Amino acid sequence: MQVIRYDSDGEVDDVAIDCDLFRLEQLDEGRWWAAVYRGDKRVCFNIFKTGRGIGVIVEEDDFGCIDDTTIGGPNDC
Repeated sequence: MQVIRYDSDGEVDDVAIDCDLFRLEQLDEGRWWAAVYRGDKRVCFNIFKTGRGIGVIVEEDDFGCIDDTTIGGPNDC
């Protein structure tokens, strides 16, 4: 199962992705880059500090995982 859901404010709220490899790299103070790989495809995230905690941006989505409705929705891959 792979799904990335957003909350009502448009912020990443829930991420569940089956994968072969998970990679997390610190870029600089308060910023991280994360990737989930399956074969030669990947989903990448930019993770950063905000005034409210952390923010997450989906940078790439080769899996087509974004589904802001429910698991099992039309974009669930």
